[in-house]
Amino acid sequence: MVLGSELQPSGSRVTYLNDLEMNEAYNYARDIGRQSATSVVDQAVTKDQSKIIDGFAGEIAFCKIHNCYLPKSSESRPWDVMIGGKTIDIKTTQIKRGLLLVKYATESNPADLYALIIGNGRRFEYMGYATKKQMFAKSSLGDLGYGPVWMLEQSDLNKELIK
Repeated sequence: MVLGSELQPSGSRVTYLNDLEMNEAYNYARDIGRQSATSVVDQAVTKDQSKIIDGFAGEIAFCKIHNCYLPKSSESRPWDVMIGGKTIDIKTTQIKRGLLLVKYATESNPADLYALIIGNGRRFEYMGYATKKQMFAKSSLGDLGYGPVWMLEQSDLNKELIK
């Protein structure tokens, strides 16, 4: 049993990270910076420490909101957490009306669900999730000027907490 897997989510969609949690995000970003890009596939896209910090802080916030455990590992996998046997890839952005974005070619090894977290400083809000079927529908494929990407508007996301 994964720690927290039997506990119910708090019901709140907003959480704040404390000093210890923010320190954990900074430490993770530092550790990722020390590893080669080939050992942590998801972080290979950026060497920008602030983006790595934001992403990991969003994962911590998602877990606080959903009352689940965040497994930390250098193991390469297409998901961040598991809830109820479903794998979830958590995406974080600082943009209030930001899209849920998933790298093109991720569809060959997908997670079951894709969740969007909006983070600003220490405040994080869970915006909802999409199934892999929603995420990889032809209508979700777009280009923001950097090549093809899978994307969904916040209005297209399932708003309930994942159980």
